[in-house]
Amino acid sequence: MASKSPEFDRTPTKLTVNAQDVIILQCRSKPPLVFPTVRDWRKDGKPLLADDIANSRIVSNAGQLLIKSAMREDSGNYTCTLVNSAGNITSNRSEVIVKGACRLLPIFMEKPFLHINKNSFYFTPELEY
Repeated sequence: MASKSPEFDRTPTKLTVNAQDVIILQCRSKPPLVFPTVRDWRKDGKPLLADDIANSRIVSNAGQLLIKSAMREDSGNYTCTLVNSAGNITSNRSEVIVKGACRLLPIFMEKPFLHINKNSFYFTPELEY
């Protein structure tokens, strides 16, 4: 049984990453070491998505939350909670920003017309990006 509630040694910090990068947030206590489980992390005050945990896109290991293949939807404010038998402590919010890749959308200069042949199709006028 722990004699006192955990105290933070490392907490998550603000982070900006590109889409498809790995997000790494740290959270651990001073000795005796307490590490959060994946269920001790929150994004915008809510538990992390169960599907992302189940398929291992999001894992927590030795005081680190790892989010593989970051998506814009991963942007938000993250917190972690450390728990032992004497109590718990929750970190301040840490903002994570995922910058998404720009998507090019076609611009039609005139109303397009779709031409269909046996094995192909094309638009006229041609698309401009």
